[in-house]
Amino acid sequence: MTVNVPWSTLRPNPRDQRERAAAEFPGGGEAPPLDKDGEPEIAWDVTDFGKRMAFGGIVGGVTGITFGASSGQQQHLADGRVRYSASKPPVDGHRAIRDDSMGKFPTTALKTKEFTRLTALSGTIFTGFFCTYQGMKYGAKLARKEDDFWNVLIASAGSFAPMLAVPAMRSRYPYAAILIAMDTLNNHIL
Repeated sequence: MTVNVPWSTLRPNPRDQRERAAAEFPGGGEAPPLDKDGEPEIAWDVTDFGKRMAFGGIVGGVTGITFGASSGQQQHLADGRVRYSASKPPVDGHRAIRDDSMGKFPTTALKTKEFTRLTALSGTIFTGFFCTYQGMKYGAKLARKEDDFWNVLIASAGSFAPMLAVPAMRSRYPYAAILIAMDTLNNHIL
């Protein structure tokens, strides 16, 4: 047996009402405070800052681990073809894997240790890089009271500087720039 119930008699879904209110006023259903020009006021928000830092840490960490694993895999593949000696340059800017006696093939344990080291180093550096970028961009937004491309440039300059300390990471600048480009595209263009 089918019962026809008109839509007008059904109780409205509270989730739809909350989503509609949040879409109208992102501050939780109430109008945001306005500055003297009638624009929404830019003020410090711990929750927003925490979300940006968490985003920077997660995205930067995953990116860094991925590139570190890729670099470690490239080095692992090179280990089977090349005997290491004091005169051999490191693979991909990283130090060469050597065991105690020069000129011998590295052991699997030594390869695994170096693979793990490269992955952890790259993940840590990219996490720090993108967290620094997100934090500096948020700080520039608060200091300048504007959310524009200048904040991206300020944060980019400040976050690229610490990567200069690790020569092996200089080859990763294009990947870091891609992270910034994707973030800028998401926040300012789309």
